[in-house]
Amino acid sequence: MGFQPDDLTAAERSAAGIEGPVGILLSEVFEDGPAHAANLRAGDIILEINGQRIYSDRQARLLVAAAKPGDEVGIIALRNGEELRTTVIVAERPGAPD
Repeated sequence: MGFQPDDLTAAERSAAGIEGPVGILLSEVFEDGPAHAANLRAGDIILEINGQRIYSDRQARLLVAAAKPGDEVGIIALRNGEELRTTVIVAERPGAPD
């Protein structure tokens, strides 16, 4: 999907106004990738992927790995304290084996 997730610390969650252990930080969004095309940016905090609350970067990676090219993946994120809803259309990873 074209992003690099990272777990949030308790302090980062608190600063973002998030209660509980939910959310991951997008530490990088690859230019011209599916996440970038869906208006996601580095610094966004993903709260849900396809209706599932996200608690760790590992969980997010597993959900992303299960998606196939062409799948539409619903994302709920926070950016600067504002909720962002978007859909990422999964693409094949560049350099992926056939």
